[in-house]
Amino acid sequence: MTNQKKLFVLGMITTICLIVAGYFLWKFITPGSVNFGIQSPKEVLAGENKSIKFILDNNTRLSLTEAEIKINLPEGVLYNGSNKSPTIKLDDLLAKQSIEKEIDLMFFGEVKTNYKIEAIFRYKPQGFSSLFEKKQVLNVLVSGSVFSLNITNPNQVLPETNFDTSIFWTNQKDISFSNILVQIAYPKEYVFNSSDSESIRTNETFDLGFVSKFQQGKINLNGSMRSQGGENKKFEIILGIKNPDSENVLVISKASSVVSLVSNPLNLSVLVNDQPSHAASVGESLNVKIVYKNNYNVPLNNLVLKVVFDGSHFDYKKLLPNKGYFTFGNKTITWTESQIPQLSTLNPGEQSEINFTIGLLSGF
Repeated sequence: MTNQKKLFVLGMITTICLIVAGYFLWKFITPGSVNFGIQSPKEVLAGENKSIKFILDNNTRLSLTEAEIKINLPEGVLYNGSNKSPTIKLDDLLAKQSIEKEIDLMFFGEVKTNYKIEAIFRYKPQGFSSLFEKKQVLNVLVSGSVFSLNITNPNQVLPETNFDTSIFWTNQKDISFSNILVQIAYPKEYVFNSSDSESIRTNETFDLGFVSKFQQGKINLNGSMRSQGGENKKFEIILGIKNPDSENVLVISKASSVVSLVSNPLNLSVLVNDQPSHAASVGESLNVKIVYKNNYNVPLNNLVLKVVFDGSHFDYKKLLPNKGYFTFGNKTITWTESQIPQLSTLNPGEQSEINFTIGLLSGF
């Protein structure tokens, strides 16, 4: 046989071998030969452990070696208490064998957070040096929380006036938690005074630690606002755990409230001789009525009312201050609750009045 014929025959044999190998390889990697599926809930509660089941079907005639599942975890999902993406080693899958692998994942995040979790099944068919893989993407929605969290404070407060804030939390499930903390984002104008909670770590962080099933609690705060009236200020509360792999807090529940700063809780009006505007005459006696009303949503206590006279045309000898204390040096009448008992407490929506008389000089 000539060399040319030998080369031709060798080429034909090589081609046939490649076709056969390619056929078997094609048969092996054809969709359906190795199946990788996931069973999981579509919705979870923040703070909840949920079982994820991986289903593996080896429908080929070869064993699958070096099998593993790589899971890419987004922040907010933990496996065995860690946010690091795990690789789960599997035993070899024999030909025609099916197995299931189940793991637990713990989910965190605000309501309506949608997580995409990528799972990759990697393996080597027996006798192959190449690594094969199949991917699945798991979509899970955070639809609620295992904790309820509420914050209560006055709807309206006075600038520079102390007020109370209460934070209520409840573990609504029959599972316990460790390392629970509450973080508070105050308005920048808020001045923290005190808290009666033993869990306080800093003014912004409260370490609840271990929380048993169905446990509930309350954190009381007291503070004030250094700000202009007429503004709204927001408090934001997060209950969660510290991410073991970073400095971030993994959210289990979140709440907020808005406080309105009242610009002036008292409404004052003055009538002179029963008129809001009066053109006075020399020597006239003026009957002055001061009407005051509480426009605030809580009682106003220990009120002090002052009237300052400005000008040289008043006749102070004819002043009848009606229980008020007159100081000639600064031309001021002062009323306190010791003279007028109604000034001790003025309830929301309540209105009262004080009257006095002052004369005008005969010539000015």
